[in-house]
Amino acid sequence: MEKYKNDFIGFCKWAFPEYCNDFTEKRKKLALKMQHAVLYKAYKGFEENRGCGKTTLCKALAIWAIYYNHLHYITIFAYNDYWAESISKSICSMIIHSELGNYLGYNLKLPGNGTYFVEEKCICIFGNAIQCLGLNSSKKGLIFNIDHKGTTETIRPDFFIMDDCLSINHGEVEYKKYQSILCSDIMALGSHENNPLPGVIIYTKNL
Repeated sequence: MEKYKNDFIGFCKWAFPEYCNDFTEKRKKLALKMQHAVLYKAYKGFEENRGCGKTTLCKALAIWAIYYNHLHYITIFAYNDYWAESISKSICSMIIHSELGNYLGYNLKLPGNGTYFVEEKCICIFGNAIQCLGLNSSKKGLIFNIDHKGTTETIRPDFFIMDDCLSINHGEVEYKKYQSILCSDIMALGSHENNPLPGVIIYTKNL
């Protein structure tokens, strides 16, 4: 398992062959850039065509990053609350029906299963968390209590993923609103040491 710690593509092929087995050259390049953003806490934006599997890669990236302790608290932003909940449920399904889910056992905590962090709707692996939110949902005061070597530590998000938060044919007004939310709200979510917040933005090309 440790061999995939710095190999996002290898992890995808092992953990989620049903979703991530087909890596074209273009998809491989996208995956490597996303991997770089996590490993080096960088900020990267990508414009991709519809149907290239970018949402699947976003979900897999978040799982890989918290599984290997690269990150502790990832926020995934979707176009609205409906799509955020859909992504959260899809991540849960990907984990449960994979080799990874069998391996994790009690180290996996899912929303609504009567354990903890239910109100935040977090997906937890080894105490690290993924939280899915709609773009217009409240973002102030996002914190997460992580168990660090037996001591509870309150942390703020350390990475974000924005998946298709612009509509296909967005206009200038919508784009400016999007830019405002990104710069004023999302990139300011991190701690003082982690500001602006690093992350990955993926959106569909205007067709």
